[in-house]
Amino acid sequence: MTGPGLERVYLDANSFIGIVEGTGPRTDRLTPLFDRIAEGRLVGLTSELTVAEVLVHPLRRGDDETAGAYRDILSPRWPIAMLAMDVATLEAAAATRARFPRLKLPDAIHIAACMRAACSVFVSADRELPLPKAVRLVNPDDPLDVDRFLAALP
Repeated sequence: MTGPGLERVYLDANSFIGIVEGTGPRTDRLTPLFDRIAEGRLVGLTSELTVAEVLVHPLRRGDDETAGAYRDILSPRWPIAMLAMDVATLEAAAATRARFPRLKLPDAIHIAACMRAACSVFVSADRELPLPKAVRLVNPDDPLDVDRFLAALP
C-alpha cells in the first residue's frame, strides 16, 4: 500500500459517497481510481472525519446496508489509510480557515490532513477548495479529469 514512488491520493468524503451510493458518470469515473487503490497502484488516504460525514444520511434513513458498505470500504480490509484527527491536523485546519474565512471546518480538516500526509492529489467534486499549488485537484465531475490523471500514471 505504501510502496516507493506511488502517488499519494487523498479522498474527500464525496469520493466515497460517489463510489458507494452513486450511479452514472461520477461513479464510472471514480471506479478505476478506487480499483488502482485496491490493486496497490495508488496510495489512498482519507481522514477519520470521513466516517462521520458519510454515515449521516444512511443512519438518518435507517439504511443499514449503505452504512455497512461505508464501514466496509473505510475498514482496514481496504487499502485506504485512515488519517487521525490529531491536534496538529486540527491546528493546521484552524490556520487554513484563518486564511480562508469562508472555508467550512470539515473542508479545512480534509485539506490539513492531505497536506500533513504529503498527498500530491486531492480527489473531490468541490472545485472551490483552496489547495496548495503542490496538490492537484482531481474532480470526478469533470469528464476528463480522472481519465487524464490515471493516464499519466506509470
